[in-house]
Amino acid sequence: MNDPPESRRLPGEERKAKGVLLVDHVRMIRGAKDPRLVQGLPPEDREIVGSHILASSWYPYGTYARTLDVLFRDIGGSDPEVARDMGRLMASRLLAGPYAMYVKAGDPEATLRGFQVIWKNFFNFGTVRLTPEASASPAGQRVLNGQIEDFADLPKPLCFIIQGFLDKTLEMCGARERFVTELTCVASGDPLCSYRSGWRVSPA
Repeated sequence: MNDPPESRRLPGEERKAKGVLLVDHVRMIRGAKDPRLVQGLPPEDREIVGSHILASSWYPYGTYARTLDVLFRDIGGSDPEVARDMGRLMASRLLAGPYAMYVKAGDPEATLRGFQVIWKNFFNFGTVRLTPEASASPAGQRVLNGQIEDFADLPKPLCFIIQGFLDKTLEMCGARERFVTELTCVASGDPLCSYRSGWRVSPA
């Protein structure tokens, strides 16, 4: 299996997030109809929140991170499950739409590996790597361990969103008895964020 493509960000280039991620933030912030939500944002963020977000355009990562913090803290009540549901909803929308090609019915491993490529359409930095679990898994179970490299300040809410996204990804390809658990997290002082995703393998 080929390694995922490396980050496309050039040395010194600003970190960016795709509008396809930011559009949900802006929609929810506007939907809350509470001007206090944006008062703590810098002027450049408020300008973006008030503009038309293009799903295919790149935006400053800082704007993405700060609006995510607003959603998680002020709208979601800092509830991890709310953030996971955000990830599930995002996967439902994107994997049934522009990224439907990555859903391989009946093949959870191939479907999950597509996330390595999808990530490059989310951020212009960081690399997702998925590898089979080295230790023996219970009979009938398949496990992939994933880690996100070169993203030393990955925010905790995004960790929860990723978990929800991967969970919904497995569901959409038909995985049975699926699970997604966090192994390490930079927000807890670990060097990188990593996850364990597994499912039940049908007997041959």
